[in-house]
Amino acid sequence: MKNTRRRRRESDIDLTRIATLLSIFFIIFRIGCLLRMIHTRAIIHEQKQKYGSQWLAYWQKDTSRDYPGQQKQTTLSASSLFVQYIPSPWERKWRSGIEEFVKTDSICHQLYYDSDLITQLFETTCTNQLKLKKEDNRKEDWCQLDDTTQQPLFFERLSGKIWGSRPSILQKVPSEVAKPIEVVSSANNNAIFSKFLYRDAQNKIIAIEYIEPLISRLRHPLDCCEMAYKKESILKKSPLIGCQVTQRLGTTRTHIIPPLRHQQYKQFHYFHVGNMLRNWNKNSKEYIINVWKRQGIQFDKYHIYETNVPLSDFWKGVPISEQAPLDYRNTGTVINVIKEIVTQTSPDDYVLLKVELSDNHDAELQIWNDLLQNRNHVLDYLDEFFYTIPIVDDTKYGIWYAKFSQLRGLGIRAHSFPNDVE
Repeated sequence: MKNTRRRRRESDIDLTRIATLLSIFFIIFRIGCLLRMIHTRAIIHEQKQKYGSQWLAYWQKDTSRDYPGQQKQTTLSASSLFVQYIPSPWERKWRSGIEEFVKTDSICHQLYYDSDLITQLFETTCTNQLKLKKEDNRKEDWCQLDDTTQQPLFFERLSGKIWGSRPSILQKVPSEVAKPIEVVSSANNNAIFSKFLYRDAQNKIIAIEYIEPLISRLRHPLDCCEMAYKKESILKKSPLIGCQVTQRLGTTRTHIIPPLRHQQYKQFHYFHVGNMLRNWNKNSKEYIINVWKRQGIQFDKYHIYETNVPLSDFWKGVPISEQAPLDYRNTGTVINVIKEIVTQTSPDDYVLLKVELSDNHDAELQIWNDLLQNRNHVLDYLDEFFYTIPIVDDTKYGIWYAKFSQLRGLGIRAHSFPNDVE
């Protein structure tokens, strides 16, 4: 009888212990839920502060959500007022992690996991639909990515294959028939491409303009990382050694998103400050002139400020048809381009500035400071900015990310431009 009572007491004790453990587990679970809710609310609050009325779309990862009626890039005018720059989720990943990626030498590793995003980038930036040769009956869907200055890339949509030279099964297509690049709002594109919002005088959102995200080494995403692309690629057949800007993707500009035609601007100005190659048609300017023309933008005047190219040599490479609107100055020293922009253009004009002073980083830094400080109200005049970052130290990428992000946040379409190659 005593043994039976003892077993019952021991059984009661075991049940009590189990009940106590369950209670402790439940309390821990509730605390965990509470902490998670607090963390969630903190993130939501951060998104609210960062993205304003659009925070919910980003928090829910509903990248298909957009402003009513804005399904593509929309024509802007000089009277359009900049509202906000919104970095894409892809850009936010790289902006927050670039210093760690550099420190751990994992840039290519990160791109490996971004292969699907890179595939969508190829899809959106296609400029030519390609046809198979008549004798070939294979069912493939190819397009060409052509920046008009480098060897085009060739993309097979069904498989995601990317080739660095034209496959023999494809017919040749001239660059002249390339179509403009236009980013249409979609869940995939909104996850990849960053954008600018604009409003009219009545505070109504009237336009969304897309731009390439700031990712990787601020050149083509796969530059120095061709092996990171998961899909089949002819680029993989030439393993890379080190990272040189003269490599295949180091100079291509197919990833850059140019603006569409700005019909309401009075004039279109191109400013260049730097050290140009002596032959006009072998300079990066050819890319901007050709691609912007493809987008419907033709410049009314070029302002070229050089420090080391004699005028007599420069004119030798300039086609006669382009000499009339050209203002060329061999300054010998770096000119105050901010002052030139403000005095030679108006806020009603479209102004593009390209800076490449590879041998004078102090002058480049001064131009950056003038832009970020809005000296002489230059941001009221400037629309587009191209800059070639010096490729000397990977640890500086975090600094360049911050500079480009800050300038975009001020409403300027700032692009990191690959180095020219002779």
